[in-house]
Amino acid sequence: MAFRIAAASTDGIHIDRHFGKAEQFVILEVQNDGSFTEIDRRKNPNPSDGVGGGCGSGGGCGCHGIKENVKFLADCTYVLAQEIGHRSTKLLLREDISALEVSLPIAEAIPKITAYENRRTRYGQNKPRKTIPPTEQSAEIVKKVSGKKQLRVAAASTDGKVINEHFGHASRFHVFELDEDGFRFVESRTVQPCCNGGEHSIESFEKVAAVLADCTAILVAKIGEGAASFLETKGLTVFESPFLIEKVLDKLVNEKLLEV
Repeated sequence: MAFRIAAASTDGIHIDRHFGKAEQFVILEVQNDGSFTEIDRRKNPNPSDGVGGGCGSGGGCGCHGIKENVKFLADCTYVLAQEIGHRSTKLLLREDISALEVSLPIAEAIPKITAYENRRTRYGQNKPRKTIPPTEQSAEIVKKVSGKKQLRVAAASTDGKVINEHFGHASRFHVFELDEDGFRFVESRTVQPCCNGGEHSIESFEKVAAVLADCTAILVAKIGEGAASFLETKGLTVFESPFLIEKVLDKLVNEKLLEV
């Protein structure tokens, strides 16, 4: 299934502008195989002429201007720009648009985004992104494990029932053991959230990865492409899956997505 990317670009070749300052966005339709076509060039309805106005990166930033910028990209799944302010990022996420800071030629960025999108939808099967409210059913010890080959999976969740945390904001991960017959709850682990006012570092990623070092996969509601790529270098498979933990683990086991 195709998806759309908006790239802040002056020439249609390079991602070379700040989100709030971009005069135009190149709209690309991308196929699952990584092929893409430019379908539009949209003028930014409210480009800022400085750091503050409409960019989300400093004092005096106009929320109304940012919302206009987000609204006219509402049909896109990703927005790529050299820089994206924290407030802009939050507003984009509310519209289910992933905001990625990228300084590459568009042709080099697309394969990375395509790989991430295909990985994300491997669980979701291109269903609309949404958060399912918690139910009374507990996620703890929901199935008996047979004692066969096991893998561990960490879910970013505030309640142990629904995967409802952005990776960068998560302070707790619930760890489950999986084998070919099912899964069981192991324990909850606390971490220092990676995102601090929109900023993060490799060191903060390292600390979270160390806490989850015995896990094979991580389940999150949202995650940036950079963080996902980093976790994969640590041997963690990342699934962006904002659904009930039980249902996601069932799918991982039943469809052997982790080769349990």
